[in-house]
Amino acid sequence: MAGNIRLLLLGSIVPIGNTREDDLFEKTYQLRYADFGCVMPPVGCVIQYNRRIVEYLDATFGQEWRKSVRKDVVGYKEK
Repeated sequence: MAGNIRLLLLGSIVPIGNTREDDLFEKTYQLRYADFGCVMPPVGCVIQYNRRIVEYLDATFGQEWRKSVRKDVVGYKEK
């Protein structure tokens, strides 16, 4: 999965830019946040995709990554 991993966000007309913390998270866990803007695939597909990425991150990094992930990731639920 490395290199193509995205955590998907619900978007809007004006995308929310990455913070320094977001950039550090992306670099540390080798993924990117992706915002679809106002046109996105069905939410159910986005949730299923993100849940698979959450499973991957848990299996690869344990629970540590959860402390710094953006809370607006679609379908993400903190344990």
